[in-house]
Amino acid sequence: MTIPYVDVSTNALRDMKCLLGTALDELIISLDGIDNETYAKNRRSDYSIVEENILSFLEAKKKGSYEYPLIRLQIIDMESTRPYLEQFIDKWLKKVDVIYVKKLEGMVQGLNNKLVSPEDVSKRLENRKPCKELYFTHNINWNGDHAFCCHDPKGMSILGNMNNMSIKQAWCGYKKELEMKCQKQGVFRGLCKTCVDYDNW
Repeated sequence: MTIPYVDVSTNALRDMKCLLGTALDELIISLDGIDNETYAKNRRSDYSIVEENILSFLEAKKKGSYEYPLIRLQIIDMESTRPYLEQFIDKWLKKVDVIYVKKLEGMVQGLNNKLVSPEDVSKRLENRKPCKELYFTHNINWNGDHAFCCHDPKGMSILGNMNNMSIKQAWCGYKKELEMKCQKQGVFRGLCKTCVDYDNW
């Protein structure tokens, strides 16, 4: 089984230099803040540690002349970060390969997220097609769980675990095939039933 593109998403709370020299194509780093105050509010963690880990990784990558992984630094556009987005971009633009500003959306209605109104949800769910995540993306969570969706804090899309199931087994397995079949027939279950952040064609 050939895996054409591999990326890892991290909060950079730990040293990441072990990822250099691997087959990793892209490293996605979430940095929802510009200083200790904004970062602590959004992530409840220490900005200085995260910043140091990012900078030391970038330095090691440059020193070792590693072409990969590509570095995507992303921040969520929300009330607490919006005043600092331009400053964030100016600070990191020449240091990383890609800067991605994500929109804050209420994709998980099951967590009582009020960011999207019921009317907006209903409109978004009309005439849906199967989610592209099922066909092009495979997620492996921090604990080794295989999942067909990355917007799944409750673990409703779990297919198995790396300890007893290979990527190929999870990708071609019964649970994945069943979900694809249901969505082709216009049946969206569980996590997918009220998702408004699905990837469409």
